[in-house]
Amino acid sequence: MKRLRTIGKVAPVVEPGTPEAFPDPPKWKLVRCENGLRFFKEMCSGSKVSVMKAVGVVKGQADLIFDEIMNYGPERFQWDHTVETASIVEVIDDHSDVLHVCLTQDWRYLSPRDFCISRYWMREDNGAYTIFYRSVDRKATEPGHVRATIHSGGYMITPLTPSKCMVESVFEIDAGGWPGCITSSYGIHLRDNLLSVIAGVRDYFAAHRMNSTQSNMMPRPRENSIVVTEEPATASNIRQRIASTPFLGSSDTEDFFDARADQFSDTESHSDVSDERLRNAKAYNGHSDGLQKWCSFSGTLSRGVGRNSVSEPDSSLFKLRGKRYLRDGLLVAAEEPIFKLVAADWYKSKDKLDNVSCLRGISEKQSKDAFFFTFNLQVPHSGHYYSLVYYFATRTKILEGSLLHQFIHKDDNFRNQRLLLLPSVPEGSWIVRQAVGSRAVVLGQILDCSYHKGKNYIEVDVNMGSSGIVRGVMSIVFGYISALVVDMGFSLRAESESELPEELLGAVRCFRLDLSTAANLER
Repeated sequence: MKRLRTIGKVAPVVEPGTPEAFPDPPKWKLVRCENGLRFFKEMCSGSKVSVMKAVGVVKGQADLIFDEIMNYGPERFQWDHTVETASIVEVIDDHSDVLHVCLTQDWRYLSPRDFCISRYWMREDNGAYTIFYRSVDRKATEPGHVRATIHSGGYMITPLTPSKCMVESVFEIDAGGWPGCITSSYGIHLRDNLLSVIAGVRDYFAAHRMNSTQSNMMPRPRENSIVVTEEPATASNIRQRIASTPFLGSSDTEDFFDARADQFSDTESHSDVSDERLRNAKAYNGHSDGLQKWCSFSGTLSRGVGRNSVSEPDSSLFKLRGKRYLRDGLLVAAEEPIFKLVAADWYKSKDKLDNVSCLRGISEKQSKDAFFFTFNLQVPHSGHYYSLVYYFATRTKILEGSLLHQFIHKDDNFRNQRLLLLPSVPEGSWIVRQAVGSRAVVLGQILDCSYHKGKNYIEVDVNMGSSGIVRGVMSIVFGYISALVVDMGFSLRAESESELPEELLGAVRCFRLDLSTAANLER
């Protein structure tokens, strides 16, 4: 099956050096160096399963390394000692599938393990590949095996030179079986075995002297091992199914010798926020400018830092183009946003909800000198549409001719070229942090956006289901949504000296949403 290299209607525009949100990175500790690999352990995880990462350097092209990791054909037995058999259970779309893997029996008398995992992959604009794993229940446990669970995991392949890459692997694994000392030790053994296959990839490429044109390797299947795949995994049919750029990419500026903090797993704990930085988030119960006194508007999500709540993060976490950006290329910390967050709604409906501002009667609820900016994120999931709606308001006069004034009054083509989303995940699983990233994206050039303008408001409806790769990202996010803390900032891209410096329109921090609490709303 052909793996697409495009996203939606056109290739996305993710501009290097555009605004980014930089949360405090999690703390990782180098625990050992073994067989040419560095092993890191996450120190701040609240999950019951420890998160480990292995990092190594492979002399080979990123495309070819990606092909080998994706391919579960006979050739895999030349470098991966953990796999006994594998088969594709389901091809979901051009960027994801479901895979069943049986592992070898290599630990005392314990039964061998098997996985049923969802794979999701993407290719970044710098030529890097990311492959995500997480367990799903799509196939029964193989007879004689015990089902193990990958909470999150995968591989990152980052080009260092045209013929050399840094390969990283992260796993959060529960080995399954009866709890006990032996099973616990086996879980550590299993996790480290899966991490160590990077050394196998490295030696495999070194032994066969992979070059930039082709591989001359001859497959050598292991005796008595049968691997069934639904389609041949070749360089052409795998890479063609990769998106040329992820929807929300991570920064590619990390130093090779450092553990990449934005790729590690944050806690999946379902406890209350323990990070003092999250506790200190502004819980917009009121604003210094008296916004709540003149705006009696509330939403279905509570105000605070608990579950199903929202607050305003520190605006300085978001980096925007400074006044001299066209000359020095520097990003600066954002100042206070133009709009204040006044409410947030969490809806579920059979169809997409457009122009929620009108449905909620915003024009009737606000004072005559206020202006609302509404962002409606529409996400298809399990036969329904979920809408996460943020309402921002200001009493500050919007200057005629300003970039914001142009955005409000010009056509949709102009708006699609200017509106920026600045995401980050200060608390959440590694797989979500890696999928979402922290780089600013131009929403209108990746997703279908519709705009609704009223007398005292403008609303942006973002259809998160209009791109296949974004649907893949959102399926990952929804799998962990009850354990996530997500920051979102909104801004407008400045393209000329007169439009600088860029300003933050609004910012919101959303705490651990529960799908079952979404309010039903139909048009």
